[in-house]
Amino acid sequence: MEPPVAAAGWSFSHGFATLWLTANLQDTLGEDQVAISKQVRRGLATLGELARRQLDQELP
Repeated sequence: MEPPVAAAGWSFSHGFATLWLTANLQDTLGEDQVAISKQVRRGLATLGELARRQLDQELP
């Protein structure tokens, strides 16, 4: 795995964990951890797709 990809994944997962542990997400996302994990996975996949499209547009 490329170091930037690993760093991005590490950042995302630790940021999410911190927000969850400090109860900063429950009011917005609810308490159902399974449902939230699905929402977060979909969101992360969407961010990846958007980043790929942006990079494709920047290439010559």
